[in-house]
Amino acid sequence: MHLGVIARLACAGRWAGNIYMKASSILSLLLAMTALSCRYPNEFKNAPRNAPHAVLRGIKYPNAGHAFAFHINTQPTSFWRSSDTFRIPPGTNSVSAAYSDRGETIGYRPEQFVAVDGRDYVITRKREPDIDSPLTAAPHPTTANGWIIYDRRDRVTIRETQQSGPSHTLAEAPREDYIFGQPTSESAIAEYRQKNP
Repeated sequence: MHLGVIARLACAGRWAGNIYMKASSILSLLLAMTALSCRYPNEFKNAPRNAPHAVLRGIKYPNAGHAFAFHINTQPTSFWRSSDTFRIPPGTNSVSAAYSDRGETIGYRPEQFVAVDGRDYVITRKREPDIDSPLTAAPHPTTANGWIIYDRRDRVTIRETQQSGPSHTLAEAPREDYIFGQPTSESAIAEYRQKNP
């Protein structure tokens, strides 16, 4: 009788182990499907490591803020990425950058620069509140009385970093924001200035 209890316990243990393995496999499959289904269909993919490429990096700041690329060559970067480092192809690249400090996320005008194989580039934020003629407005391409405001007091730069010597700024993009319901660029700039003194 004692052996019968042991046999039943062993059988129950195997059954529980089989259930755990099946549940674990199903959970892993669901997790993989979720991660894959959340990808953008035209998401930016890093250049292969063994192909010619340059490296583009975002930068983290002590206040928990960071500047990063959210589109490269008009393709969105992955929401699920583990870092802000990308292998980009040599040649002309277009980058839409953003800055986020957990309180707000700021977008910047897309900029182009020419990347060279084997070189490193970094996206940084630059603020100059006293710059001359900081604000310009352009008509929104699809909305009447809509305006795209470019604020040069807050910019991102793309710089080539070097082991020795100074870094070189290759592109600079002003903050990009939108104002709707204003008939002129002057009134759109005035509204933006009220919100962002």
